[in-house]
Amino acid sequence: MAHEVPFSFVAVVVLYRRAPEESATLRTLADCAGLGACREIVLVDHGPDSQAAAADAWAATLTGTPVSYRHDPGNPPLGQAYNRAIRASLGDAAYVLILDQDSELPPSFVSEAARVAQAESAPSLMAPNIRAGDRIASPCRLFLGWGRRWPAPRTGWQSLRDNTLINSAAWLHRRVFLDWGLWYDPALRLYGVDTDFFRRLSAVEPRFQVLPLTMAHDLSFDSADLTGKVSRLDAILAANRHIYARDPWPTRAAVRALSLLVRLTYALRYRSPRFL
Repeated sequence: MAHEVPFSFVAVVVLYRRAPEESATLRTLADCAGLGACREIVLVDHGPDSQAAAADAWAATLTGTPVSYRHDPGNPPLGQAYNRAIRASLGDAAYVLILDQDSELPPSFVSEAARVAQAESAPSLMAPNIRAGDRIASPCRLFLGWGRRWPAPRTGWQSLRDNTLINSAAWLHRRVFLDWGLWYDPALRLYGVDTDFFRRLSAVEPRFQVLPLTMAHDLSFDSADLTGKVSRLDAILAANRHIYARDPWPTRAAVRALSLLVRLTYALRYRSPRFL
């Protein structure tokens, strides 16, 4: 069944201390079949120095796809950045494609999304399987703010109430924002932005489409040094408290208890009391 808006999209790509030509996401996006359906690629740069000239040079390598560059050296919360970019660029496009800078998009990434959107009457949310190392990192089961990894890739309709996913490579239909009024939480700086958004979306849309694709993604937590791991764990736990702050008290208590267990697990795994 045809949907009301022909397949088209705007892509929002957030950069941080990474030149456009160095981004795996932009390099592989440029090679995707079906890029003609893209109304605009919005580069949102949160690094300290403007890379407008480099963005112009990268845009010149594309044919017929407009590129805009927005530099915000204040590194605002990611939720704010997404909301601003989507409001400014959505126009009459059917989908918003959210991307970070470190994803390896397969050549059929766009064309496969277009095919599924047409075949399944424009799902509100579509996403591929995302692999980090040798494991599926997204989508995954959601449990009190934490993800339990799927043992193998899946395709087709999946429950959004039981699962969550990372923002990068997520296709969000315009109805999510304009009809249902769902936006990213502007208070969340980095961690939890996706968990919170898809958790709220699941109250309106109980399922999502997993594309028959598997792509690679870099998980920075796994590659951080000990100081970085401690800092990021603190940020993740703070985000979880924020996400569940309005839930009933038994859920909030369970989140706090699980947070303590996670701290203990990491202290033992990395043999450091700094996680406690």
